[in-house]
Amino acid sequence: MMTKLENTITVAESARLADVPHQTVSGWIERWPSIVATTSRPRRLYTQKILEIIRARELVFGRETA
Repeated sequence: MMTKLENTITVAESARLADVPHQTVSGWIERWPSIVATTSRPRRLYTQKILEIIRARELVFGRETA
């Protein structure tokens, strides 16, 4: 059985995954509050929704290579 938190990541993990500052992820939370799975600290976000945001950014801005 899967628990609610198994498909979540923290704000810091989201920022690292998207390669953006954590302030950007905080902006996503303000814009799309439905991405928040838990409000306790550290806040946990739904992984699938974060991946959808990252994919949309890649489609609009292109994929950055290091």
